[in-house]
Amino acid sequence: MSTKPTIIYTKTDTNSNLMSMADRQLATVEPGQQAKIRIDRKKGRPLTGRVVGLEGKQLRHAHVQFHYFGPEEQPGKTGKRVRYGTDFDVIPITSSGEFTTDPIPPGQYDLRLSAKLKSSPNQTGEPDDFTGQINVT
Repeated sequence: MSTKPTIIYTKTDTNSNLMSMADRQLATVEPGQQAKIRIDRKKGRPLTGRVVGLEGKQLRHAHVQFHYFGPEEQPGKTGKRVRYGTDFDVIPITSSGEFTTDPIPPGQYDLRLSAKLKSSPNQTGEPDDFTGQINVT
């Protein structure tokens, strides 16, 4: 059975959005049975932080992705079980760089920054002006 994934849409420019898979959860459903799954965003603690280096910059867009890999799932093309990447959240930020998540469950997360200056060319495929990544547990 296939289900429609939850997608986080984050506006990046006038006519574009970042689309991120979110809230991926595995469940065992026996044939002919039903299962209820609840994703509880109240477990864990909020993560608060600040991206430095954007102060005083005029930004077209900036966001932090909270990325993680889920459990091993079905075998991939090589026969090895695969783990899919997903985002807990994608939070737009301003030049202050401050952010706070919803309560985030314990685990390992890659925080990925992407930011583009207003003065940069507004063309599809242009790289971001600022990028960064840090792993947190």
